[in-house]
Amino acid sequence: MFLGVIAGAASGLGVVLVRQIRQSAVPTGVDLELAASVPVLGRLPLAPIRQRGQLVGYLSTYPTSPLSEAARNLQTSVLSP
Repeated sequence: MFLGVIAGAASGLGVVLVRQIRQSAVPTGVDLELAASVPVLGRLPLAPIRQRGQLVGYLSTYPTSPLSEAARNLQTSVLSP
């Protein structure tokens, strides 16, 4: 039984380590600023679409979605002097 507990803990730790290593996203805007040495102008949430071609249709169908609002805020940040 003790060996089963040890094996289970080791496999769980292995899964966590593999997921951390394979993660390609930067966790926060602060981490991105530190890694790239440039300010973050905005963040866009993950779009609930399957193909890139569906993005414009989604944004026009749901103009008040969090993704649409974030895109407008990013546009404002980029275009403001």
